[in-house]
Amino acid sequence: PPAAPAKCSPPLPAQEACAMIRCFVAFHAALMHLSVLAVAGPHGAAPTVPAAATDCDGATECDGAHSLLQLHVEGARDRVSCAPLVAVLEHEPLLGKSANETIQLNLDAYCSLAKEASRRGAKLLVTSEYGITGYNPAADRATYMKLSVDLPPTVENPDLNRWVPCQSGSAAAPEPLRRLSCMAKENKIAIVASLVDRTDCRDHPDWPACQPSRDGFLLFNTNVVLDSDGAYLARYHKVNLWGESWMDASTSRQLVTFTPKEIGVKFGLFTCADVIYSWPALHLVEQGVRHFAMPLAWSNEMAQMQPLGWVQSRSRVANATLLASNQWSRGIMSGSGIFSQ
Repeated sequence: PPAAPAKCSPPLPAQEACAMIRCFVAFHAALMHLSVLAVAGPHGAAPTVPAAATDCDGATECDGAHSLLQLHVEGARDRVSCAPLVAVLEHEPLLGKSANETIQLNLDAYCSLAKEASRRGAKLLVTSEYGITGYNPAADRATYMKLSVDLPPTVENPDLNRWVPCQSGSAAAPEPLRRLSCMAKENKIAIVASLVDRTDCRDHPDWPACQPSRDGFLLFNTNVVLDSDGAYLARYHKVNLWGESWMDASTSRQLVTFTPKEIGVKFGLFTCADVIYSWPALHLVEQGVRHFAMPLAWSNEMAQMQPLGWVQSRSRVANATLLASNQWSRGIMSGSGIFSQ
């Protein structure tokens, strides 16, 4: 792939990375129908593409044998345009020796991947749950406290009031949020990412959720959305936790949506196990939302709990399009895609 910008760290040799990417790219037709067009295999493996698909520029895969992560993107010609609009990323988080190193390693990987996705024409990149912090079901609360950041709420009416963390000081926005904002802005691509949001209950004594707090803090599994100009569009705290004893379930009953300016379509936002509950997924559908971004870290070892089956069924039942980005972990987690009905 093209050389990464200065803010991205140099790629590591593939043998040190032990990572795998799957990227699915779809096209914007007149009715915004999205479908899976390509699946990339592990380092060097040829992508699987439907027989009718041909890449607009003739490329079949990027030359990334020595890259930290590979991104393969294929496309099919469409009656409207030849530019893919959305991509989902299947990523194995990299683990550092400290919480900060883990976060920086994965942000470095995202930096290169966002650049490549944008180069291939994508206008929105959805990344996986715990993709920046890593997911460890055996971890304790102290581990994720170290991985957490204090995320500010979005501004009122973010579609009109464009607050860009990339242009703000450290007091206004934590570093991971600023890096994601700069990443989106520099590559002109909207990004959905997963972080751990930390709230100090001393600053919010009136919050009902703070009354039973176990340590004076709340930790939320959180999705953030940065638009292609770096603007902070959305923040969603996961409601339906699944095997996340270190987290606090959100008690908010506010439905979260966002509209990337380069796409102009409203997306609903939820996380992983939320898809099997009525709130917020079905309530968003009842509000007329028909496109969704869904980060997940969903293990697939149980036959009846395969993530793709659940995502596909939700798409069909709700007559909706879901952009599902799962983590990759050999034999444990996989399954991402763009599902339309």
